[in-house]
Amino acid sequence: MRLHDHLFLITYVVAFCLLTSLIPLYGDPAVVFWTSRVMSLTGFPYDPVCSESVMDALGSSELVLCVRAPLYYLLLGFLGEHYKILLISLFLTYSLLQALLARELGMRLSAISLMFPPIYLLFSRTYVDGLTVVISTTLILAILWKDKLRRLSKLLLFSCPLLMVLTRETAMLLPLFLAALTLFRRRVDKNLGLMAAGWLAGMLLYGAFIEASSGAAYSDLQPHLPSGFEVYAAAMNVLTPILPWEVRREDIASYLPLQLDQNILGLMTFLVKAFVSVLSFLVLAPIIFFFKRWRNAERVIKAQLVFALLMMGGILLVKGYLDFFRHTSYLLAIAAPILETGLSELKKASKAMSYLVEVAYIILFLLWGVRVIRLHLSGYSFDACSYLLKRPEISSKWFFYETACR
Repeated sequence: MRLHDHLFLITYVVAFCLLTSLIPLYGDPAVVFWTSRVMSLTGFPYDPVCSESVMDALGSSELVLCVRAPLYYLLLGFLGEHYKILLISLFLTYSLLQALLARELGMRLSAISLMFPPIYLLFSRTYVDGLTVVISTTLILAILWKDKLRRLSKLLLFSCPLLMVLTRETAMLLPLFLAALTLFRRRVDKNLGLMAAGWLAGMLLYGAFIEASSGAAYSDLQPHLPSGFEVYAAAMNVLTPILPWEVRREDIASYLPLQLDQNILGLMTFLVKAFVSVLSFLVLAPIIFFFKRWRNAERVIKAQLVFALLMMGGILLVKGYLDFFRHTSYLLAIAAPILETGLSELKKASKAMSYLVEVAYIILFLLWGVRVIRLHLSGYSFDACSYLLKRPEISSKWFFYETACR
């Protein structure tokens, strides 16, 4: 890698860490942090949003506490107000693992391969999926290292599936990855048994944890056939940090030092929406070009990609498009080899096009950075106490009140 490539990569990593330190708690990330405080107090991550009252057979109301997979909330609660240390540490760990993965596959790691929008969206917020990405990447490396670092790889092959189940509920479907891996390798070996044993141990621990909590496992599922807009919105959630339909005249005006005519603002808003849409589809180009080398791709990467696409498609069918980027964690585990391979193939086809794609990645990151700074300057933060007062059915629980209003 050339010197200026190293400098670009370092600059991006430093810029990301600085911007992450500026993001205030709001929306879903704030609820995740609130849940971590509840776990610190009770030992169980009771989620205030998905906990709800249900009617029993006699018609009386009963509060069902929603319990999340505990590992991420345990780490977040341990750090408390210094939670951003975890976000930055996870991103730095992920970057190192992607560098190791790229080297293992004979590639380089560039800043562009870390600029896929879901990467900085996940790792800059208090989202569980950042930890899922790190563990998933570690599992892939363990599979590739099985003949080099046998003792370490065996430990990781067992422990990673276990930790994934204790981190994210979607990891219950990890056997789909094992099935895809078997299909591409056309054989079953003892390493597969180690991973299956780790997954099973994780499921048993998770079941025991839910039982001890006296709550119910998180399952916010709404099975449906997605509309055309939902499919489009899900794709845009992945491909751009700035959603075109959320860009308003007021947003454009807030960035301008002068007041402009409404017609001019309307035109500028339309142009920004169009510009963001074009950039977002350019982001997809390296992934498309990756399939030109599909036959020669490492089998573990193929298996992980199939698993990731199944998970993303399944989430769209049973949950919807909101925060769809959060469910790209299994795809992000192989971001470096996919994007680097795709960019390499794109450069062979057209150098000008490859440079245009790289510029698109950079511009989208800069737009996200500008929005982060604006959010920081606004001083906005989530008021957990006000939210709690609107939910009388959960405010009766002392641990929700203690963590939200004191």
